[in-house]
Amino acid sequence: MGWRVAQLVAMLFFISAFSGPLSAQESSIKAGIVEVPEGDVFLDGNPLRLKDGVRVMRTGQTLSTKQGRVELTLASNTNLSLGENASLRMEQSNPNGAKLTLEKGSILIEVVQKLTDPVRVRISNSTVEISKPGLYRLDSSPCDLRVYGGTALADNGSKQAQVKKERKIRLDGDASQSKFDPKASDALHQWSARRSFDIFFANPETDNWKWTGLMPSARNPNPVGFFVNSNYRLRFKAQMPPEYARRIRKIQAEQERDQKAVQDGIDTAKNEKDAQIEQKAEEAWQKIQKQTGMPHP
Repeated sequence: MGWRVAQLVAMLFFISAFSGPLSAQESSIKAGIVEVPEGDVFLDGNPLRLKDGVRVMRTGQTLSTKQGRVELTLASNTNLSLGENASLRMEQSNPNGAKLTLEKGSILIEVVQKLTDPVRVRISNSTVEISKPGLYRLDSSPCDLRVYGGTALADNGSKQAQVKKERKIRLDGDASQSKFDPKASDALHQWSARRSFDIFFANPETDNWKWTGLMPSARNPNPVGFFVNSNYRLRFKAQMPPEYARRIRKIQAEQERDQKAVQDGIDTAKNEKDAQIEQKAEEAWQKIQKQTGMPHP
């Protein structure tokens, strides 16, 4: 029941919050916004600091790390996490279709809502195209793509392949696909999941994290439980945010009204059917009484 309510909450808010044109929503987000650098992070070889305000990674620039990690906003509800000892070049800084080259290291890309124009990442001699909601990881060594959720298109110049959930593909060889363990995680995976949850928790508008636990009640309006993400395969304990709780209570009230309307319809139909049966029975007895003189019971 908890899962269903949470899904309905997310769907309801998605419809209300994003009822405007999708292109307008996406165009308000500048591709390449650098977020929360941790440790040794560099932009074009210079140490990156955000004390002076927002930094935007522009076309032609390279973001790199040593013992550090950094997040990059690619589009509305699309974030990229760059791991340690990595290098990423921005080939096209465009909110409607960012293009990047992973020169070294690992990245995780989470797409929460379907993109009008895909994100394209070049790695070795291959290009990976991502537009569907999900979680995707690319590594330079070994050179492969792993899809935790969603579907990506990989092209190595001679062959194109769709890579689906819980599948990985070699990008520098024969493009062979195989399964992998989606529950296995490392420091980048866990850091990216934490960032994804923090973004969601600060403004829980999307459905990439779902509640499991007690539902809000009059005595416990903001219960403590877990938010889980089926792509990251991780969960975080938290108190339900008030906005999220209000939406759940609204959904619960709507469900109760719907259930009552369905039950009222069933009761009405049953009563009408019973009345029809009684009428037919009465007509039958009247016919028998007329033919046989048998008294009505």
